Amino acid sequence: LRESSVLGVALLAREGRLAPDTVESMYAGGVRLRGQALAETLIRHSGRPEVGPWTLVRSVRTAVHPALRGRGLGRQLVEHVHRSLGPDVDAIGTLFGATAELVRFRHAGGYLPVRLGSSRGGRTGEPSVVMLRPLSVQARETTSELRAIFARDLPGGVALAAAEGVPLEADLLAQLRRDLPEPRPLEEGEIRRLVRAYAYRGGTHEVSALALRELVDADPAVLDALTPVERRLIVSRVLRGQAWDDVADSAGLADARVAMRALRRAVRAFLETKERISAGDQSAT
Repeated sequence: LRESSVLGVALLAREGRLAPDTVESMYAGGVRLRGQALAETLIRHSGRPEVGPWTLVRSVRTAVHPALRGRGLGRQLVEHVHRSLGPDVDAIGTLFGATAELVRFRHAGGYLPVRLGSSRGGRTGEPSVVMLRPLSVQARETTSELRAIFARDLPGGVALAAAEGVPLEADLLAQLRRDLPEPRPLEEGEIRRLVRAYAYRGGTHEVSALALRELVDADPAVLDALTPVERRLIVSRVLRGQAWDDVADSAGLADARVAMRALRRAVRAFLETKERISAGDQSAT
């Protein structure tokens, strides 16, 4: 290598510091902002609007010259980035296609997994993972809560990925499970929030999967009042955790994408039917 060669590169993006109305709209699924990928996944998909005012830094890419890999330069580059962060930064985080090697590398730098997507990236073919390195007191508290939720939701996410025919490799799963806290119980208020986020605000299925199951298990009789297609969608995906292609087949729909949209409508129908039944029971008494 010549003396002027680039040995490594760290690409960063500054995010956050969002206005309250922007946070509210993002939380409700009504707005998406370019350059706010980390903030959006935390606010919208993880249900954390308190993150909006934070100062965030997203590590977009860290790369070392191929001839110099394996010498610790990547670790030194990441440590330099951390030392360069100002005191106003609440957290630095990253989103990437998860492999055991990358999760291990980021974990060594103090990053913790807080979310795993069930879908595979078109470029990497790997499930997406969100990792955070909290810096401020409020970021450490939120990250601790997100980790407990991650511990609770990970088994369901692994099962859904396996149903889709893309099981997580054992080494990757071991890295994601590393140092996880006790799972956070799914409370009634959180069930309502997650279900309504999925039904009305475009929340993702993998984040709401456990809450959806709890909802249906608590009132299975509501299924009898739904249309046959709505019932098949809910039973096949929510209760049985079948792959989207199988869900579409069971409901007689064209493909997985159609089934995804139809399930969201079916959950809305379940909620509205449940409310009507509850209102009728109250008026009868």
